[in-house]
Amino acid sequence: MKRIVLATNDAFVTGGNSIGGYTALALAADDSATGLSPTTAAGVGGTGACRGLVLMNSAGKVLSREEAAEEAADETKGERTVAHRTANNLLPPFKSSSPLLLKTFSLALLAGLRPAIPRLTKWLYPRFPEEADKDLCDTILRDSLDQGAVNVMISGSKLPAPRTANELLGGGFGNHRLPGDEEGEFEGPVLVANGIADPLNDSRGRMEAFGRLREGIKEVPIEGAGHCPHDEAPALVAEAISDWWSEVNREAVEVGV
Repeated sequence: MKRIVLATNDAFVTGGNSIGGYTALALAADDSATGLSPTTAAGVGGTGACRGLVLMNSAGKVLSREEAAEEAADETKGERTVAHRTANNLLPPFKSSSPLLLKTFSLALLAGLRPAIPRLTKWLYPRFPEEADKDLCDTILRDSLDQGAVNVMISGSKLPAPRTANELLGGGFGNHRLPGDEEGEFEGPVLVANGIADPLNDSRGRMEAFGRLREGIKEVPIEGAGHCPHDEAPALVAEAISDWWSEVNREAVEVGV
């Protein structure tokens, strides 16, 4: 669940894995919001300096054409983006279980997961399970014991629906903007380097769904790797990033950018 930012002077490339991938995706989109009254997570405009985005088994909803059409037909959503509905208080009323129940459930879930950390990490690293070593497991255990960990678990039931990848990447369908919207969307080059053996979801299908959103999104399957390919098979991911970035720079030179 890591996010990385590689800076070069004022320009930068950002990327991340799992939830960190979605965070990087949102960062790239928000950095592209340079209007006077932008709708961004921070409430301020970006720099426009993001030059590339790397996603590795990223979280985030990717709408198919059918799903996008279904959302457009929903009168409570129409063609408004998630960001527009959130910023303009158009979301449905919030409903949640009692705080005590949520906290009790979250504490019980964390307590139940802690003994299983070594087994689960090896499950997530099917190609090189030895990379799920004691240091990694101890780090995860330490984070789960942080006093704020339970609040992270609880927040999942309270937050509104996140922006879709269609919205953040300027996909050709789904989450269309309304006139006057000041939302950012990242239109630059994207690399989706997914561990194809990810046991959490259909990693190949999600990778291909990202690729269908628009031009400029390159798909590189990391065969055999699981949910954290950058950690399980770092050499393969580094090669994919290096080849992609060389290709991006070569194309930029050819068009005189």
